[in-house]
Amino acid sequence: MKITFAVLLAMSLSLPAFAGFNGPIQTSIALMVGKSMTGVHGQASVAALHFDFSRAFRPHTAVTWGVQPFFIRQPSHFFTRDGSGNENAFALQLTLGLQHQFGSLTAATRPFVEIGSGPLFSNRRVPVTSSKVNFDSYGTVGATFHARNGYAPFAGFRFQHISNAGIVADRNPGYNIGSVVFGIRLVR
Repeated sequence: MKITFAVLLAMSLSLPAFAGFNGPIQTSIALMVGKSMTGVHGQASVAALHFDFSRAFRPHTAVTWGVQPFFIRQPSHFFTRDGSGNENAFALQLTLGLQHQFGSLTAATRPFVEIGSGPLFSNRRVPVTSSKVNFDSYGTVGATFHARNGYAPFAGFRFQHISNAGIVADRNPGYNIGSVVFGIRLVR
């Protein structure tokens, strides 16, 4: 209940702040799946559904904000040498970022780059024995394809880093994750 209230509060406060920007608010939804690099803390698998909104403040550049529910499968021991087995964690992230599209609006394929970051709240510690509050920062490169019937599909590669930014001072490990993103944008 607290997480739902926090998401609704953050979205209701952020929408009026973007009222002075140009153009309509764009909506997109994407599926992101990936794996972390294997290290002493093992390898995590991540899947997320990204609900995103954006509003242009320059002709090809937009501010983005959104919410991502996460599913994380990670080793159940902090050091994989201490045991085996996996556990599941569910998380919710609030994001704020920038996106830049290249090419003309009428191009069949428009490359884009995107950066973003935000807090990640989980029901378990991520990684194990670390923290339930983390930050997920990411960069994405990809392409948006020609819109049909008001919808434009897009795909990309995302590199992201999840860590607690020193909230738990003695345990600040993180996951470096490579993932693919597939989605659709509502074009107005």
